[in-house]
Amino acid sequence: MKMSKYLALAALICLVPACSAILDDDGEVALKQGRLDDAARQVRAALADDPGNLQLRELAAEIFTRRGEDYFQRREMIAAAKEFHTAIEYDSMFGPAYDYLGMVAYWNHDWQNAVDYGNRASELESRPDPPYVQQAKQELEKIKNGGLPPKPAAQPTKAGQAASSSN
Repeated sequence: MKMSKYLALAALICLVPACSAILDDDGEVALKQGRLDDAARQVRAALADDPGNLQLRELAAEIFTRRGEDYFQRREMIAAAKEFHTAIEYDSMFGPAYDYLGMVAYWNHDWQNAVDYGNRASELESRPDPPYVQQAKQELEKIKNGGLPPKPAAQPTKAGQAASSSN
């Protein structure tokens, strides 16, 4: 009798990875079909069984980023940001979620976070900063200058020193 309990437990343990694989497949199918709420539900269930599964975590990040994109397109920035943060909780190396967080920050005139998130996305995806990062940097520079455009660089004189205007 005691031995059958152990065999049943061993069988159950062996089935858990198979169960998460089935849920993983269902989540991918739902994602491909655009059923993002179903995909999110299924990947969360699979991760409950196998929280350390890196493939599931990456799939979750993709699903929540796609859900965030939908909110972003509808200009529902609070809901979008929540989805992107959820994506990063599942996979802290998922660049597209950081990129969208940067765009949400830009939309909200949160220039520093736009730069920070955009830079992080660029690092993770090995690409140059997107245009919104450059624009956010310009806005930060304006703030530093009291709302004025950036000062032009001083022109060097023949001696190589910056020219001073004493008009």
